[in-house]
Amino acid sequence: MAQLKKDVQDELRKQGAKAQGAPLPVQDFQIALSAGLIDATQGLGNGLKDIVRKIQRTHPDTEARLTSLTEQVLPLMEGKTRPAATVLPWQRARSQPRTATVLKNYQLAADAQMALQQQDFATARNLALSAAAGPTAQHALPVMLLSLTQGHANAAETRSRRPPACGSDPLERNLESEPDRAWRIYLMRANRLLDAGQTVQAKAVMKDGFEYFNNSPNAWPDAIHFTGLTEGWPRAKQLAQTCSERFPAHSSLCLEAAASPADVVASKLRTDQKTQSLVDRVFKNAK
Repeated sequence: MAQLKKDVQDELRKQGAKAQGAPLPVQDFQIALSAGLIDATQGLGNGLKDIVRKIQRTHPDTEARLTSLTEQVLPLMEGKTRPAATVLPWQRARSQPRTATVLKNYQLAADAQMALQQQDFATARNLALSAAAGPTAQHALPVMLLSLTQGHANAAETRSRRPPACGSDPLERNLESEPDRAWRIYLMRANRLLDAGQTVQAKAVMKDGFEYFNNSPNAWPDAIHFTGLTEGWPRAKQLAQTCSERFPAHSSLCLEAAASPADVVASKLRTDQKTQSLVDRVFKNAK
């Protein structure tokens, strides 16, 4: 019984973690308990067995699922000639000089990412320089990698007692390009300026980016959290309310983004207390 009680608490806390501090978990717990666990008052044969099955349920083995799918699909293909692959349009596209260069540069960008993960900063820098050139010189991914590797390059030059190479932040390339600019680049640039203590400049970058991506619901949570950090959490909560009205499907994300650090701590405490209370009540009735 003690172990089962602990498992139930862990299961409910997992549900709460998905909301990341929003006030919704307590409601979810109440619904779940009303639907199943409260039935435990009638004995272990009802609600508790349901939660035990839920805790013990595992995802089917990947290989087994693929095998099952193959067994179901093969009979449908039996006796039928599969059409030849259509490759000519793809080959024609790849033969175009600009397309070939773009594909090559994105492969270089992927290689630069891998080199960064392996902490081979010199190689990553060279690959990023090649990736952020030609038709992809202003694209978000190559520019972001160029910016990341520039930081490592400057650090290396500082350690070697050489003055770091001068030049503007490569992220500006993307922000200055109307067709290529990306929200993540605005966010990265604004956060870097904020971390460097340049709050006025950071707010200016965020303002420009948010005006450009104002109709994208995915940009709102980031902008709301940034507003909380720079203009105060009451202002962030006002933006969250506007977001909820404009994009109801993103309401929970926007409200979560407007939660101050104190709000998050208080919400977690309330959720933990409520979880403990509900679990204690269920197991008390089940005895």
